[in-house]
Amino acid sequence: MNTPLIRAIDITRQLPGFQLGPISLEIEPGLVYALVGPNGSGKTTLFRMLMGLIRPESGEIERFGEPLEVDNRAQSTRIAYVPEALLGHDAWKTHEINELYGRLYPNYDLRLAQQL
Repeated sequence: MNTPLIRAIDITRQLPGFQLGPISLEIEPGLVYALVGPNGSGKTTLFRMLMGLIRPESGEIERFGEPLEVDNRAQSTRIAYVPEALLGHDAWKTHEINELYGRLYPNYDLRLAQQL
């Protein structure tokens, strides 16, 4: 069996008026997954935890067989997350976003971004 791309073990997160988890899951390579649920059920919070944007209050997350490390470039350059809305980027100019992504991702293709 392949190492899961992402493994979450009993992760939880407390939000005002809401408890997410405990959740355990494994995302295997080569498969397509869908996460469905009503508004407010914790889908975005779960994704943010799996991407390392927020930390779970308990439990463990692994990416590519290693513990999730927010500043680990080897992990972060192998995975992407496109949220419904990019909060905080609304007022940014394109060249500012390109500069940020160029620093975060060593393989960022500025020419392609400018073309698109």
